[in-house]
Amino acid sequence: MRRPSVKVSLYAIFAFIAALFTGLAYVSVNSSSQLNDSAQELSEHWLASVSTIDDLKSTYQDERLAIAKHLLSTTQAGMVQQEEILKTARAATETLIKRYQLQALSSLEQTSLQDFTQVGLEFDTVTERVLQLSRENKDDAVTVFETELVPIATKRMAALDAIADFNDQGATAATDTADAIYASTSSISMTVIGLAALALLVSLVFVIRSIAGPIVAITTSMRTLAGGDVTTTIPFARRSVELGSLAWCFDIFRMAAIANK
Repeated sequence: MRRPSVKVSLYAIFAFIAALFTGLAYVSVNSSSQLNDSAQELSEHWLASVSTIDDLKSTYQDERLAIAKHLLSTTQAGMVQQEEILKTARAATETLIKRYQLQALSSLEQTSLQDFTQVGLEFDTVTERVLQLSRENKDDAVTVFETELVPIATKRMAALDAIADFNDQGATAATDTADAIYASTSSISMTVIGLAALALLVSLVFVIRSIAGPIVAITTSMRTLAGGDVTTTIPFARRSVELGSLAWCFDIFRMAAIANK
């Protein structure tokens, strides 16, 4: 089999290295795009949804707390204050519901939010009964609060918990996806860099063995020939590649020196 020329061999080695780094660049760009998509999904949907649900839970807790404090109030002024707090919390809850309606993408979120809203109508109706009984200082207010309102409130909170769990799972999945993409990209990058380093090592060995070594051997022979020893042989004169042609020319010079003696 004919030995490839030095030029062709070097072209092949450096073309292989270029292909490796081109592949690495493609993988890096593609992975960066996927990481960006995961980050956008995490920040624009999951984290925003988690934040809205947390705020919604907080305002709903404010509603329940205001009702409980209303029952404990012993003055009319105290009751009025708690009713104002309840009114503010209800308005905040309605605002957050409207905000989350724009964020809800899955059927589970939409269904759970609808349940929260529908149960909320029942919650508000029973709440008005509790507040009226509380204003009249009737003991029935506590009974209605404990037996009717608390179960409804628990049911309503369960709808928020379902949405919160869904968002937590979604955020975790998005994070896991980003981590997997990063790990895959890192693994591929290290593999490509390792192959490139190996290719560079192979090219270095090739240059030393195929170029530097023969040049040193030919130079040594030519120095011997220049010293008058025409019996020395010129190595690599039979090679068909570039250095073989150079050695062959030097061998012709040696043969001419022998003929002129």
